[in-house]
Amino acid sequence: MRLDTRSALSYLPELAGIPRSSAQQMALHDVFLASMTIVSFFTGAQSLAVSDDDSTTLPGSGA
Repeated sequence: MRLDTRSALSYLPELAGIPRSSAQQMALHDVFLASMTIVSFFTGAQSLAVSDDDSTTLPGSGA
């Protein structure tokens, strides 16, 4: 799947209820994770696990 960052940044503020300027400050990795969460909602795919400390490190990445 190819992610169009410009498109993602246009709908993330509306769906997340955050200012556009805040969305534009997000790290590319975080934009990707948020977009995949939205895609999984519409496709019924399993969502990513979220850690207790709001870390963006993927489970099992070893980081």
